[in-house]
Amino acid sequence: MKKLADVKIIIVDGNPTRILVITDNFRSIGYSQIKAVSSGETLLEYLTEISADDIPDLVLMETEMCGSMGYDICKQIKSTDYGKKIAVLGMSGNRDYKTLDYKTKWLEAKADGFLEKKVVEMRWNKILLAAAVNEALGISTK
Repeated sequence: MKKLADVKIIIVDGNPTRILVITDNFRSIGYSQIKAVSSGETLLEYLTEISADDIPDLVLMETEMCGSMGYDICKQIKSTDYGKKIAVLGMSGNRDYKTLDYKTKWLEAKADGFLEKKVVEMRWNKILLAAAVNEALGISTK
């Protein structure tokens, strides 16, 4: 079983401040190999250029990004051989009817879960963040 410090995570979000907050929350849980990119297209390009050893274990991706929707990028990732090895979690800050629609679209895209941004952004929610990530990665905390 991988140690938390060995888990490779990529955050996909166009907001640099949010990336810093989420990175800090991941680090406070024990994850340390964290990379961030600002768009789904950048993520797809990165994934095609890296070696098999550098494939991330987890991608945490914003739903609404400039030029693309996260669940569409997730579909593309999951349709590849390497993508079947990557756990993908979608996230959104919408607090209305769109959230349910987004959750459905993420699940249809074969995502491994969906989180509201308040779970990944707020330090007091780091237990929920850790639980969601560990579940997506199949890491037992017992």
